[in-house]
Amino acid sequence: MKKEKEDPFERNKTDEFKVTGLDVGEVKKINLSHDGKSIGDGWYVDTVTVVVKGITTEFKCDRWLDVGEGDKKTSVDFTPYKKPAVGKNDGLCSIFYIILFKYSSK
Repeated sequence: MKKEKEDPFERNKTDEFKVTGLDVGEVKKINLSHDGKSIGDGWYVDTVTVVVKGITTEFKCDRWLDVGEGDKKTSVDFTPYKKPAVGKNDGLCSIFYIILFKYSSK
């Protein structure tokens, strides 16, 4: 799924995941979550960028998903923080999503 062989979800990194899936239309909301059952599974997410059919949608998260940090939530919904940027549609029939997670040093 990832290009690099590094651990995902590490500080000061950006992870890129490429996923094929159903066309859900405009991405108006995302949910980030984990089960919170393992030691060290919490993570601080700065931003999430979703690119589909040439449209880039950015979500400003700026929070922990961790049972031991902040509000202790491990499941949170996010809406775009700015209008989606429209790019060139590559004309592919299948729907291909590129999802970028950016983490800060927190």
